[in-house]
Amino acid sequence: MNSRKTSNELQAVLAQLRPYFVRCGWFSLVVALLVVAPSGYMLEVYGRVVTSRSYLTLGMLTLLVLVAYVVLEVVEYARGEVLEAAGRALDTRLEPRLYAIVFDGRVRGTGSGSQAPLNDLRSVREFLVSPAMHAILEAPVALLMAVLLFLISPWLGWTAIVFGIVQTGVAWLNERATRLPFTRASAVAQQAHQQAENTLRNVGVIEAMGMQRQ
Repeated sequence: MNSRKTSNELQAVLAQLRPYFVRCGWFSLVVALLVVAPSGYMLEVYGRVVTSRSYLTLGMLTLLVLVAYVVLEVVEYARGEVLEAAGRALDTRLEPRLYAIVFDGRVRGTGSGSQAPLNDLRSVREFLVSPAMHAILEAPVALLMAVLLFLISPWLGWTAIVFGIVQTGVAWLNERATRLPFTRASAVAQQAHQQAENTLRNVGVIEAMGMQRQ
């Protein structure tokens, strides 16, 4: 029953966050289209301006690409704000529930009363606004861009695929090399936090017994 209730709560939270992610998906599509603006600018310059030597065409193309940069910055800012709003919605929905669990565990003595659930929620909220989340949202658009590269030239498409695989491999090797140290550091930090919390909880007894130095 508890697992089913927890599952229903998580489904409700995900349903509440779905509109934010849909909006971010559309923003990511616009960002991906605007990112290729400099490439289109160079193609137009070499294809039209160099042959016609028209300064008016060059000026209009430069103005268009500058507008594209401005719109790109605005859209990226809007996407970040939407993800920030999603993090606040997640925090509003789950933090009271997690706080009640931690509080109940300390009162009843049924658990350690650790603040780890609240810290985990903070980590998830920070992940929503991290560059990794932006990369996840842009992954489907990246596949579309790979298809477009294949349509332009198979060599360009395969080059992008190969370097994408190399980049993924480097990221995997880096994660594998740092996984154990980060896990140990996180465990030690949690132990230190718990020890400090236990010490501060008994600060009156420690001061009365003159054990502050120890």
